[in-house]
Amino acid sequence: MLDLQNNKKKHSILIVDNEEDTRLSITELIKINFGPDIKLVGAEDGAAGLSKISNQAFDCIITDLNLPKKNGLPFITAIRNSSFNEVTPVVIVSSHDQREGIASQFSFIESVGKPFEYQKLLDVLTKFIGSNRSTQRISANVYNKMINITQALISEITKEEVKFEGSPFYKKKEVALDRDLILEIRVELGKLKNNFAIAFATAELESFQNLTNFHKDKKPRELVNAFAQVIFNNVVEEQSRSKMKVSGMSLSDNGLKDKNGVVITLNNKFMNIDVFANAT
Repeated sequence: MLDLQNNKKKHSILIVDNEEDTRLSITELIKINFGPDIKLVGAEDGAAGLSKISNQAFDCIITDLNLPKKNGLPFITAIRNSSFNEVTPVVIVSSHDQREGIASQFSFIESVGKPFEYQKLLDVLTKFIGSNRSTQRISANVYNKMINITQALISEITKEEVKFEGSPFYKKKEVALDRDLILEIRVELGKLKNNFAIAFATAELESFQNLTNFHKDKKPRELVNAFAQVIFNNVVEEQSRSKMKVSGMSLSDNGLKDKNGVVITLNNKFMNIDVFANAT
């Protein structure tokens, strides 16, 4: 049995499945293997599941995809768009032929076939619940907002479309940002504490200024400071619509080495900009 005695917070799991026998089987499996320190909540369809996630933050959500009223991709999307469960781990337990494809589109999702393999489900739950990593996840929604704000800003300034390489749902890896002007933004979203870094290259900024006469009177560092103010204002605007809080912002020219996180590269013919995120 997994020992949860040292965790002060009582874990809670939502089980969404229209088959009562399946909900009971999963409930018993969790009770036997994880003990009494788990609060289990059931929902018989997608609508009931949405009602639960709109009012409570869960440590894990176990769901089928073949659900009445709200199923499949729309249901998972609704979980990821919810204010309480944006980064809650989800375990898809389903015979749905697209379960693995749907799981691959989102962060913190695992897929188990149905009829499910008991040991695989236990392994996944142990990873999500036993490691107690709820404060060490990257908010995909906030990261996307940072990417979108930066992409729109650079596109407006350069008058060129900005594309991006990579995916915000890549597995975390060790990252080194070699560009020499690093704008760091520290954000809190409930219990989550994330660092975001937007990395510019001085040489690219100077080249862009020379080609376009864009604020040639300003040094690259001054330009990035101006960018920072625009980005900060956009983030503050987002705060009024969410629980996001900016806890700090700084600009350095030391680069960013050996950090574990995810990175997206925004680029057009003038600039290549890295947008990095990790959890603290």
